[in-house]
Amino acid sequence: MWTQITPLLRLVLTVVVAAVFVWSVYLGLYHAGVEWKFWPGPTACTGGADTLDFSALNAINDVRVVPCDTPQFRFLGISFAGYNAAISALVVYFLLWSAKGQLKRMRSAKG
Repeated sequence: MWTQITPLLRLVLTVVVAAVFVWSVYLGLYHAGVEWKFWPGPTACTGGADTLDFSALNAINDVRVVPCDTPQFRFLGISFAGYNAAISALVVYFLLWSAKGQLKRMRSAKG
């Protein structure tokens, strides 16, 4: 399939995917910073609900609330948010390296 896509479209898609992973790096760094208490996190660690069912309120006491600023698990001293940031940064590096190579091939094909 990649051979059927024009080189320009392939380059644009690579850069767009790199931008998505840059956002992932930002979110991972933000969350890791909240966990390490470098800056304050969100005031609420919950998503919104469309409707409120009062029968669900009865079950709220049975649910363990997980704080946003406490990592649930660390591996080698790094939380999953930290690994998310590091691995996403590595993916961004390789995507931009690929985009640079694609751009170089496009320029050499023209000249």
